[in-house]
Amino acid sequence: MTETVSSLEADATLPIRQHVRKALLQLLARHTSPDQVIEYVSRSAADQKSAEARYADLLAALPFAVYTTDATGRITFYNEAAVALWGRRPVLGRDRWCGSWHIYTLNGAPLPHDRCPMAVAIREDRRIRGVTAVAERPDGTRVHFRPFPTPLHDANDNLVGAVNVLLDLGAA
Repeated sequence: MTETVSSLEADATLPIRQHVRKALLQLLARHTSPDQVIEYVSRSAADQKSAEARYADLLAALPFAVYTTDATGRITFYNEAAVALWGRRPVLGRDRWCGSWHIYTLNGAPLPHDRCPMAVAIREDRRIRGVTAVAERPDGTRVHFRPFPTPLHDANDNLVGAVNVLLDLGAA
């Protein structure tokens, strides 16, 4: 594919579903990293409502776990890959910080949700990288994962929420 994601954004004549399909195929064909997906999604976050509408289908179709929160950490969106990783469906607008049943550090210590990487990213308004943790599902199975929480801002640089990509690293 020779078109860039930027040229797809500029093509307003494409119906949204066609745009999303083409953008997703390009992202996957380029072996896109979580940071590249976050950059692509957050680029238009200045107009949050438009960005949410424009990218909801893209996020839902990604083959890795993605979820978003508002500025207070309440989960506002998650895709099916996140459900598979968490082993549950968090309640939108009520569950906070992360959809995992329980989280642990690599040495097995419990990690309270309000201290998880997403909570830190929102509280400190900064990207978190280089962390690996263990999620426990309601059925007791555990999985290693690497989170990429990234704050989102509006046109006035006010924190409006965050997006997180979770890479499933396999059974713990």
